[in-house]
Order: sequence, then C-alpha cells, then structure tokens
Amino acid sequence: MNPDILVLDEPTNGLDEDSCDIVVSFLLAYVAAGKTVLMSTHHQDLVRRLGARAIYIDRYHHVVEASVHRMEPRAPPRNSCRIVGVRLRAWPAVNGIVIRVFTGVAMPSWNIHIAQTERLLARAGTLADKVRDRNAFLFGSVVPDIFVGYMVPGIADPIPYRITHFAKPEPIPKPREQEFWDTYVAPLLKGMPIGAPAAATSIVEERERLNRVHYPQRYRDAEPIAGPAADELSLAPENVAQSLLDLTLGVWSHLVADTVWNTRVNQYLEAHGGKPCEEFRIKKQGDFDWFGKTLGIVSIPRATDRLYTAAAQFGQYSIPQEYVLKTIGVMHEIVRENPGEPDHPPYRLLTEAFFDATFTEVVELTEAGFAARVALPSAPALPLIASC
Repeated sequence: MNPDILVLDEPTNGLDEDSCDIVVSFLLAYVAAGKTVLMSTHHQDLVRRLGARAIYIDRYHHVVEASVHRMEPRAPPRNSCRIVGVRLRAWPAVNGIVIRVFTGVAMPSWNIHIAQTERLLARAGTLADKVRDRNAFLFGSVVPDIFVGYMVPGIADPIPYRITHFAKPEPIPKPREQEFWDTYVAPLLKGMPIGAPAAATSIVEERERLNRVHYPQRYRDAEPIAGPAADELSLAPENVAQSLLDLTLGVWSHLVADTVWNTRVNQYLEAHGGKPCEEFRIKKQGDFDWFGKTLGIVSIPRATDRLYTAAAQFGQYSIPQEYVLKTIGVMHEIVRENPGEPDHPPYRLLTEAFFDATFTEVVELTEAGFAARVALPSAPALPLIASC
C-alpha cells in the first residue's frame, strides 16, 4: 500500500527517543514525496521537528490559535536517522503535514491543580501560614506543565515531561517530588525570607471590576475595589526572595499532586486487570476532565513585575515574561469556564469514590509533607507516597 494521505493519532505516544526519530524521518520523507499527513498530538516538540502547520485546540475542543501556521523543522538530537527536507505548499492545499495540537489534557488537569491550591491555602495549616506570596504559589502550581507544551501554546523550546516533573519515561509517570524538594526547595528554605504578602486575584473580582466599567450608575455610592498594596508589587530583595520561594513551593505541590494521582491511577488499573493503552488513556483523561469541571474555582494569578522577576529566577529553568503572561491567560480561561458542574456524564474508567478520595489525599499529604519537612530542614526528603 502507498496511500496519498496518512491520518495519525498520537503516532509517537509511548515511544522512546530513537523510535520517535524513526517516525519523524519517515514522515518527512513521506511528505517530501508529495503526500499528506493529518495528525493529532499533544507534543509541540514533534510539531517543531516536522516543520508542520499546526492548529491548536484547547481542553474544551475550542480553536485557541485560529490561524494555521508553520514551524521550522528541527533535526533529531542524534544522528540515528537521515532527515529529509520538507516543502509544504500554501494553505489550504492538501500537501504537507497538518497537525491538530491539543494543548490542555495533562493529567491531572489545571482545574484540579487550581482547586487543590485553593483548598491548601484555605486551611489553617503550616503551609498556608508559611506561604506569604499566594500569587506566586498559585502560579507555581501549574509551572511544571508550561514547557511540556500540553497546556500553553507557542512554547519555542519544549522541555520533556521527565525533566520538568522529575519522572521516568513510563506510561503513567510518577514524579520524584522528594528530589525536587532537596534540589530546589530546601536551599531556599534555609534563608527563610520574610517578604511582604501578595494575593492572587479572582474571577469574582474581575467580573466586579468589569461591571463597574460597564454599569457605573449601579456603583455610584459603592466603595471602590481595593487593588494590590504597594508592598505587594515591590521588587525589594526580600519580596522577590519570598516570591521565588513560594513559586517553588507551588511547583513542588504540583509534583506531589501528580505523584499521588498517577500512583493511584496505576494501582486502580492493576486492581481491575487493565494496562496502559490508547483506549485507557482516552477514558482516563475524559474522566479527569469531567471531574475537574465539578470543582468550582475562582483564583487567577496577577501579572506583576514581582511575579515576572521570581519566574525568571526559578531555579530549574527560567520562565520568561511572555510565557508567564500566556500561562496566566490559559489559567484565566480555565477558571472562567469552571464554575463547578455537579452533574456530569458517567465516568468511563474511574469512579466518584476514587476521585473524592484521591483529591482529599493530595491535599492532606501535601500539608503533612510540608509540615514534616520544615520541622526537620536538614534531613533528606523521603518519598511522601510509596511508588508502585
């Protein structure tokens, strides 16, 4: 068979780097012969290597980048395959590679991470007491997914999940949050900065501000909405140090959450005689998506110079201002469309009890783990959960 069109769904899913190189080399040669590839993927690095035209679709299946654009091809990291050049004809001609890039299906989804962050900061616990820049902590709670390319479009140099999440490349990866703690959190805690508090904003506050702009007559006698205080925006060294610590703690909380969720999913799968496969991935992600939509969330980070500065100084990799803004934009849309929907279609793989128990476990374990580690700051961090 020598078809003129190939339609592919996640062709590199579960492959190691050598196998991905072979797929890329084949596709480029196939297109160079004047044929067409239509493909869906979550991996922006694959899009870039293929020099493909990409249409970005968000987690609600909305087109988030309407224009179809080219990315320059990039060779594989090693010389394991010969890469053939690709010439793409002008859109809307069929020749070439067109990729539908899904930008919002990481597990768990950001609505779950945001909800867990809100629950943690609402508790009367050690973590909520120590986190002074809640704006930075909220932003940090989604940072590990930014450079992977799942959630934020237009990432120029993606970083593999195994690096951003300290995880082995396996079907259900489990981050080694304790290594991240020892490498990035513990050194910052030794200084224990005491900077000015800073709060995130919310979709409720944003709507109130917009209402006052559009309907000023309703608010003629109302008290003005207080914005952030001057010290919340200050770039004094102690404030930036506080923001960097709290952002890094937010990143750690994300890794704890992924560790717990992925471990429990893996155990659930083993208990029910299943194994990771494409059908499992689709059902699992659909269930996570519906569960995330049941959680009412309101918190959105403020785009401030203090946050930009802390993000640029993040120890694992610098996060430029452009990506901070894009990330806040994605978070804004997730919060705006996630008021909490108690009714949802039946879960296809997991259960209500599974989600309720695991969500609670994430919050409890993050709080307990933080309290235990700050009580013994010189002791190496041990895993908070037994891996499987």
